[in-house]
Amino acid sequence: MLMAGLIGKGCNIGLGKLASISEGISEHRLHNTVNWFFSIDNIRSTNHKIVDAIHQLALANNYLHDADVIHSSSDGRKVNVAVDCLHANRSFKYFGNDKGVTIYTFIDETQSLFHSSVFSSSDREAPYVIDGLMENPVPEQKRIHSTDTHRYTEQIFAASHFLGSLLRQGSRI
Repeated sequence: MLMAGLIGKGCNIGLGKLASISEGISEHRLHNTVNWFFSIDNIRSTNHKIVDAIHQLALANNYLHDADVIHSSSDGRKVNVAVDCLHANRSFKYFGNDKGVTIYTFIDETQSLFHSSVFSSSDREAPYVIDGLMENPVPEQKRIHSTDTHRYTEQIFAASHFLGSLLRQGSRI
């Protein structure tokens, strides 16, 4: 049931459709599983465990330039949303008359995606850098984080310094 829930939600198939095309999976039981086990805390905990497992892999660690420093990067992507959504809004610049959101993701040198968030496409992306840096599961290492100029403010540079991260503008992994 957990795998069916992951596929239904992750591939945007929908739980009802997945249950109807699958043998031995009832829609009620699938909805129940997703409602009980797919909490934000469980998803974050699972993601941290996956990132920790990736950091233990020898191949992933071959990408590290310095074992004492972890480089990470973040960027946002504007996505058109076809259904009503709490965060979706109109942005003529990106979507014309349609609505959309920004999906903001963080990745490190080992190619592990350690944080992502979805917010309104009209919000400035800079404050979300701090959210991602606080979610980084490797706080004991020195961190260097790179973004493009849309994430640059003096306040973000100061806050990242207090979090123990060096923020670089204009370069990415």
